[in-house]
Amino acid sequence: MNLQQAIAAHKASMDAYHAMPSEEWDNVDKSFHDGIDATRQAVLDAKCTSLEEVRIKAEFMLSCISFSEWGDLKEKELIAAFLPEVSR
Repeated sequence: MNLQQAIAAHKASMDAYHAMPSEEWDNVDKSFHDGIDATRQAVLDAKCTSLEEVRIKAEFMLSCISFSEWGDLKEKELIAAFLPEVSR
């Protein structure tokens, strides 16, 4: 999954999250939570192919509460999200 696809998938997951009444949040199926986690991880794992993609990814991550407010990501994960893919 490339960066644009990962962002689109996570936006869709988060739109569903924001549309849900807060009183229902604790009663949703585990697959709903898993979907949010999976799309967030896809954004983290998507490797940027240009400086423009780094900007897009950073801007998106700062604007999305799953990255900026949930507080469960480690510094190492955030740094790794912006490292380029290295050929070995």
